[in-house]
Amino acid sequence: MSINFKKLNSQIKPLKPEARHVGYIFIATDKQKRESLVDSIAKPGSKRSLIKVLTYFIKTDENYRAEYSL
Repeated sequence: MSINFKKLNSQIKPLKPEARHVGYIFIATDKQKRESLVDSIAKPGSKRSLIKVLTYFIKTDENYRAEYSL
């Protein structure tokens, strides 16, 4: 299973842009929230740690898998 990291990274933003290294947030689009039960996720720490959490969700949850698989 391949993951579309380009699409995934386009939805990850800094939690507080004015403060560096506070955390990151994955922002689900309105269409994703309505149709496929993909939620927004915020996590303190590095961007890599957020991507690890998101890849876990993509591997285990069918809604995330359908949205972010190639």
